[in-house]
Amino acid sequence: MIQKKKQNRYEQKRKNLFLFILLFISGTFLGQKLPFVPFVHNYSQYQYEAGTQNWGIAQDSNGVIYIANNQGLLCFDGKKWKLYTLPENKIVRAVFVDKIFGQERIYVGSFEEFGFFYRTDSYQLVYQSLSEQLTDYPFQNDEVWSIVKYGKKLYFQTFSSYFTYDGKHIKIHKPNPSPLGIYPTPQALYMQGIEGDFYQLNNDSLELVIKQEQIYNDKIIGLFQHRDSLILTTIKNGLFSYSLKTKQLQRKKTDFDQEFSKISLNRTLITSDSLLILGSLDEGIFALDFQGKKIWHINKSNGLKNNTILGLFQDVQQNIWLALDNGISYLKPHSKLQFFDFKSDIELVEDMEVFFGKMYLASNKGVYEFYDRKLRKLPNLDSQVWFVKRFDNQLFVGHNKGTSVIDNTQHIQNLNNIGVGGTDMKKGIIHGQEVLVASSYTYLTIFKKNNQGKWIVSHSISDFSDLIQNIEIDNVGNIWANHPHKGVYRIALKEDLIHIKNKEFYEQFSENKPLKLLKLRGKIIFTDNQQFYIYNDDNQQVISYELLNKNLPNLVKTRKIVPVNDNLFWFITDKEYYAVKFKDGAYSIEDKIAFNNLLNPSSERRATIFVEQGNSYFCLNEGIALYHSMEKIIRSSTPPLVLSSLKSYDRNTDQCTSERIKDRMSFDYTKNNLVFELQYPNFSQQNYRLQYYLENYDKRWNENSSDFTITYQNIPQGKYLLKTKIINELNQEIASCKIPFEITTPWYKSAKAFVLYGFTFLAITSLFTIFYYRYKLKKKEQLFVREKAKKQRLLEKQQEEITKLRNEKLESELEHKSKALASATILNIKHDDFLKNLLQEFQCFLTENKLTKQQGNHIIQHIREHISTQDQWQMFQENFDMIHQNFFRNLKLKYANLTPADLKLCVLLRLNYSTKDIATMQGVSVRGIETARYRLRKKLNLSEEDNLTEFLITFQ
Repeated sequence: MIQKKKQNRYEQKRKNLFLFILLFISGTFLGQKLPFVPFVHNYSQYQYEAGTQNWGIAQDSNGVIYIANNQGLLCFDGKKWKLYTLPENKIVRAVFVDKIFGQERIYVGSFEEFGFFYRTDSYQLVYQSLSEQLTDYPFQNDEVWSIVKYGKKLYFQTFSSYFTYDGKHIKIHKPNPSPLGIYPTPQALYMQGIEGDFYQLNNDSLELVIKQEQIYNDKIIGLFQHRDSLILTTIKNGLFSYSLKTKQLQRKKTDFDQEFSKISLNRTLITSDSLLILGSLDEGIFALDFQGKKIWHINKSNGLKNNTILGLFQDVQQNIWLALDNGISYLKPHSKLQFFDFKSDIELVEDMEVFFGKMYLASNKGVYEFYDRKLRKLPNLDSQVWFVKRFDNQLFVGHNKGTSVIDNTQHIQNLNNIGVGGTDMKKGIIHGQEVLVASSYTYLTIFKKNNQGKWIVSHSISDFSDLIQNIEIDNVGNIWANHPHKGVYRIALKEDLIHIKNKEFYEQFSENKPLKLLKLRGKIIFTDNQQFYIYNDDNQQVISYELLNKNLPNLVKTRKIVPVNDNLFWFITDKEYYAVKFKDGAYSIEDKIAFNNLLNPSSERRATIFVEQGNSYFCLNEGIALYHSMEKIIRSSTPPLVLSSLKSYDRNTDQCTSERIKDRMSFDYTKNNLVFELQYPNFSQQNYRLQYYLENYDKRWNENSSDFTITYQNIPQGKYLLKTKIINELNQEIASCKIPFEITTPWYKSAKAFVLYGFTFLAITSLFTIFYYRYKLKKKEQLFVREKAKKQRLLEKQQEEITKLRNEKLESELEHKSKALASATILNIKHDDFLKNLLQEFQCFLTENKLTKQQGNHIIQHIREHISTQDQWQMFQENFDMIHQNFFRNLKLKYANLTPADLKLCVLLRLNYSTKDIATMQGVSVRGIETARYRLRKKLNLSEEDNLTEFLITFQ
């Protein structure tokens, strides 16, 4: 019995040792043996819209990158590319930024031309030539290939000479031999002769340092000082070390010596963290440490756009920029993500695991084994693989056809009676027994260990069959099974682990949003893309998870949670990976990585992360990525947020003007339409956003993530402060800028204008009052005149009416009197005629002696006394003419043939006497009067239609 216990203890120690060795091998395999390379981003000619070839790179104090290009000087601020040309559109071969002479300048070298660009007050680049000062120097196809600084001078180097510039004067130097390259160190300036030997430049003299034979007839193309030695880079023979104390030269061995012998090195760069970067003409770039150990090698096959490196530069953010023969690239040697491309047709990596020193990769084409930098596809596993998981010393593979297991002898065994399609597998303790639970398209299967410690299929859970995507086992032994479209099962088994004791199904809590099963810090949680839920063990109910909903409201679309340790987790959504930390009872987002920031990212629904020994490995298309936590990243300086352009629009002139950028800016009121362009050089590919707020104008912060342009229109007069800040993907402020400015008060709103307005107002008010009262008085006068005129018109109208009535009355009376007069006159005439006729008859009677003469004379005398002595008709005519506007006179003038009898008839007709009355008055018959009327009509030339009476009444 004792011997058996000893044997069991020995066996357990052997297993523990075996597992330790296994974990050690697995944990160190990925980090030490896989050649992960930094993220490389390429810019093509179509993006920067300039020449294909690029020759050199520099950066100014604001973080803006400048690139020597075939078509001029390229400027890139992380958002916009802009090309500045030289006179005659010459090629820019070299670029160098320095502030040696007080003003920051961008120096450039070209064909028979060199000079500098400087920024004006409006932040515009303007070119100033320096070669124009060389009036007596005959250029002979000279091109400035490099610009370096040593001491207080700048050196412009061609292949036949070099020029020094002290800020005022240009000096010409013609060394013998001519320079192939000039290289400064803190203590000295060196020159590689174009014929092969290597020299130190002392003023204008050359001091031989290394003969060409010492470096195998090669040439030095770069150097840097490390302690008391110079590390020299040659074209064909790699690196050499030259001791400044002993003057001894020796070959420096590196891991790349074999590659260096077959290629041509062209450029060198020592980074801020002492990483040596070598650029070649045919094989991309190489990274080494000071011991010559290989760090990485990047060429066209694993990231670069082109293998010919014409320029190298490290910016303040520790990005390494590459000027290429075709395009521009930059890489982040210390980025939080480094990539490894398997260079095969593996396509999407679904899952990965390290098992006995080998890497196993699950893909949609099968299982691949990666070992000794070779990728091999395993036979008989060529279907869609969903997972590859290691449990103790066995490797389980879930695929479309089912589940297979691989042991430490590389034996592959397809498992039977576990359902169709292996989707997930988890380890847990149920009723005190350690088990594996596997899910499939149909069954849930229980695995147990045999006597040899191997996991074997025990049985399938009875009375359960459904499509399960993933499973979890909680701390009380419940199995949680997630259907991809319906919801989540909670399954409690009986102690035999075969039969179901209790089963509960949780459908979606919101419409068309099925639950997703997750596990966080040992707790079963869910999400429906609206909020998080948690299973409460006490009342066995699913309730809202208030802590997560409060701390991580933007992560409710999480599809998977991968733990890194007890307090750090990866939350994977459809578009991003979030590193979430649990500290002091709360969750917070520590980092965020968007899918589009990855090289060949995974599909949004199948993304996963493999964690080993605290390291996180992202499964991608055709490769994987290693994540470095933020604590391991070397912090780099961030560029400032600056105002790069300010334009105003003048409404009066309809022109847009670039304004001078100063600490205090003032703009005329006519230019109160302003466009601010800000600059924050960001080359990390992260989605930084610009937020801005104009004090005394805006009510809230605004945001712009596209081009960092801010536009304000019709800003009122006053003093303003424009606050701007850059926000990263975690909503953290990383840079800020404040821009004070003033919109001047227009002249019509100034104090003097208001005083003038006051006086003008008083004057206008006074004039208005005067005019008003005058107007009111005038209105009253006009009203009085109108009333008076109205009364006058009324009076005149009344007078006219009275006159009219009088006239009508007079006319009536006149007519009446005329008729009476006519009647009287006619009667008088008739009386006279009677008396005359009587007198005639009496005379005849007397003649016939019927009376005595004495009697007769007495009677005759008596008759004669009663006969009027005046002409009654003549008097009537005169009076009638006076009343009737010369009726007789006009009638006689117009109708001279009228007889007195006709005139009498005309008068009687004008007085509107009837024919009968006229006949009575004249003592004739009606027939006679009608005959007389007929004769009168003829004399008056009247037609039958004309009315005789109306004609005479209206005649004048």
